[in-house]
Amino acid sequence: TRKMTVEYIDSSSTPEKLVLLVFIIAIVIGNICVFITFIAHADGKHWSNMFILGMAFLDLFIGGFVLPMRFISAYVNPLTQKLCAALRIGESCALAAVIYAILFMIYTRLYSLKQPSPNIRRRYILLLLIISWIILFLFYGIPFMTNYVLPLISTTSNITSYCTTYSASIYHPPWMAYTEIGIIYSLPLIFIFIGLIYLLHYLCQPRPKQLESAERRIYLEQRQMTWDIFL
Repeated sequence: TRKMTVEYIDSSSTPEKLVLLVFIIAIVIGNICVFITFIAHADGKHWSNMFILGMAFLDLFIGGFVLPMRFISAYVNPLTQKLCAALRIGESCALAAVIYAILFMIYTRLYSLKQPSPNIRRRYILLLLIISWIILFLFYGIPFMTNYVLPLISTTSNITSYCTTYSASIYHPPWMAYTEIGIIYSLPLIFIFIGLIYLLHYLCQPRPKQLESAERRIYLEQRQMTWDIFL
């Protein structure tokens, strides 16, 4: 079993804890409001809203589980090995899932711009998000649930703890580190950047002249949606 001996430094303060708690509460309440707004405005269930709901769910998971567990680990009690593994799986999957949701949303919008009358079903978007979450869970879950948790032993109290730091609490084997850097993060971020360039190119095009009233309304709605996705 891999072990690391460290000396813990307590740098916590009451204002720091309060700010973190307020931040956690704000994330939870804000994303609950997103779900309430979606339910209250049933007519606005456009395909793009499925991506917003997916990211709101991930943010709610981060605010309801990941950050509270980090708070407990830092200021209350060290987490057990199983909780540490669950935390690392959760935060790694959530971060990567948000990146892929943004990627899917951008290229779905680019696809819809190329089609005269795109028929994008919401259930396909939901299925795409769920499949990506399952793949990410398998990628992070299997290694982190086996033998890649790194115990940290305090030099002062001789207490073994887990999830004390982001960098040392989980050991990444080389194959996993290369896959994470190359496929999980680098490629999506590159394609996101390219997709944003194409969206910006569309937004910079002048408005077509001599549009009818209905056509002008549709054009403005499409342009506003593209701006929302771009931002």
